[in-house]
Parts: sequence; C-alpha cells; structure tokens
Amino acid sequence: MVPPVTASRLRREELVVEFLGLPASGKSTLSHAVARALRARDVPVREPTYTLDHETAIGARRVRKLALAALAVMRHPARSAHWVRRIARSGQRRSGWASAVAINWLYLLEVARGGAARPGVCLLDQGLLQALWSIGYGARAFRLRSPGLRTRLRALLPRRVMVVLVTADRAALERRLDGRDHPASRLERERGAVPRPGAADDGGASPMDRGAALMDEVAEVARRLAEQRRIVLLCVESAESSLPATVAAITDAVLALLSPPDVSAASVAGGAGALPSGTAPSPPAPIPQ
Repeated sequence: MVPPVTASRLRREELVVEFLGLPASGKSTLSHAVARALRARDVPVREPTYTLDHETAIGARRVRKLALAALAVMRHPARSAHWVRRIARSGQRRSGWASAVAINWLYLLEVARGGAARPGVCLLDQGLLQALWSIGYGARAFRLRSPGLRTRLRALLPRRVMVVLVTADRAALERRLDGRDHPASRLERERGAVPRPGAADDGGASPMDRGAALMDEVAEVARRLAEQRRIVLLCVESAESSLPATVAAITDAVLALLSPPDVSAASVAGGAGALPSGTAPSPPAPIPQ
C-alpha cells in the first residue's frame, strides 16, 4: 500500500522521472500513461519532452528546442562549452550529427533544470541518460564508462531523480519499428536505409545491434549511479499485455518517493510486486536530500 501524498508536501517536493530505453521500447507510451495515472491521484505533473515531441508542430518544436539550448548556454557557458567540445571530439559518423546531438544535449540540460525547479513530478520520456545514448550512438570515440564522464553526469542530474529503464524483447522492438510511418531516431533511419558502400566504420553491426550494445553501457552507468545512491533506478519490461500493471508499478514507485519522510525509498521495492513477470526494481536507493 502506497502511503498518501499530501497536498502540502507536493507544494514543496519535486521529483524528476526519466525514462530510458531503445527506440520503440515504449518510453513515451509509459511516460504519458503514468502522467495520466498520477493526475488521477491529484499529483501535479509536467511532461515537457512529451508535449514538445508529440503535441507541438515541427517548426515550433525546433524553435523551442533551440531556445532552450540557448538558455542552457547562457546559464552555464563554461559547462556548455565543455560538452560541445566533447561532442565535437566524439567523431560522429555522419555530417551534421555533432550539431544535432549537441543541441539536443543542451536542450535536455535546460529541461532537466526546469523540471527540478518546480514542485511536483516532471516526467521526461527522454532525459540526460537517453541523451548520452544519442551521443554515443553516432560516435567513434566516446567513452561512456569513463569515470570522469560519470562524475560530471552526477553533478548535472537533478537533485531528486528516478530513472525508469524500459526494456523489450528484440522481436517486439522490430515489430514496433516496422509499424512506424515516420522514423523518429537515427537508429530508425539507418535501419531502413540502404547500407553505404565502404561503411566500414560501422564494424559490420546492424543499427539495432549497435544501439542495443550502447544501451547496455548506458544502463550500466545508471546502475553505478544507483549503487552510489545518486538516483533511484527502476527496471521494467514493456509488453502490450502487461502495460496496465507496469504503469501501476511505476506510478506506485513515484508515489512512494513522494510520501512522508518516514517512508524510505525501500517502499519502491516493497511496491514492486505489481511488476509484470520478468521485471524487477534495482536495489532500493534513497534519493539524496
């Protein structure tokens, strides 16, 4: 049983929930469904990334992302310059990718900052860990497991953050990607493209293989952060048949983290019985205060 979340507590508590997973894993579907479930419990919720990517016209979306990226640069010029240089040196495999992932990274930095600045729950169907995957996907030289990168990431993450790692079996991912009319990610566009002659820099791996291998590395970064008690990590499997149970489990985990102080983050694990078969939360880790 998840303890009640009082209105007075919600007026002073903030929580950022970031969904992490491969394209078509179900991040946006789960995020939006959890938002509806939380609103039904009178929890104030914001969905800045979902609103921008799924409910905003493409022209207005691009302008808004550029504006938020510019805000990130103005707030922290030295930090922004460090990340832009890091991305520029990552050896992106296609022309234009470096600028695209740099803008995306700066945009999400500003979104995460804004999400942590207001009470209530901020749901991100893509956040900083997903942006790391995006940088690494096109890179020839980007060490996700670098201790220095993890140290910088720790400092960038919101004060209170829960990461929901969403997985799905390969057949389900392929089926969902095949059913999409318009590819939304570079992995999807490469997957449907004719291989370029002499594309030896890809190592012979398919886009899905590369993406999955990289997501394993990002998931390991998330697990390290959870072990260091910097984030709360919840791992779920996305399957159409168990979607309501998965949404309920994530919702209960969020509510547990918003509960009164005498309720520890161990409540996240205690409420995990609702998770569908084959899923489990990571070891409980209290959110730093």
